Amino acid sequence: MAYQDAYRSWSADKEDSLPIFLRPWWLDAVCMPDHWDACLAYNKEQKIIGALPHYQFVKRGIRVTGMPFLTPYMGIHLQYPYGQKLNSRYDFEKSVLDQLISQLPHTPYLQQKFFPDLTYGLPFFWKGYRLDWRYTYHLSLRQTEQALWEQMEGSARTQLLKTLKLVTVTKSVMIPG
Repeated sequence: MAYQDAYRSWSADKEDSLPIFLRPWWLDAVCMPDHWDACLAYNKEQKIIGALPHYQFVKRGIRVTGMPFLTPYMGIHLQYPYGQKLNSRYDFEKSVLDQLISQLPHTPYLQQKFFPDLTYGLPFFWKGYRLDWRYTYHLSLRQTEQALWEQMEGSARTQLLKTLKLVTVTKSVMIPG
């Protein structure tokens, strides 16, 4: 695999910032070592500033780049420069994504479910990929339940209250079984 070794070396000191689904040991477990590789983007000093691991397999005789089992998200990990302003952040993302996209294997089908924090997919669109956006919401659990309710829109609160009548929510550290 072309860049797998470089990706392994780079990710070794990123245990705190690299999502579990992008870690080499996870990719080895769900993809097998021979079926995944990574695209890497470099800055002028030849340091890795972006990575896009990907899984390749054959389905019905067609080579596919897709999502491994048990992996809800894959995608891009960016190393933003320290203190970067928002307007230069988009330029940085475009530059890095262009590098990563150009290295993707040429397969008739590519499916990636990127992490929800990736909000800038235009470089994929500009390179001819079709984008299907799906939205998810993150709630910070570092605040009180009352603060969460107060920050929520009225219609969302109403929907949640209706849902709570249909389901049972229990707080437990034990898994029923």
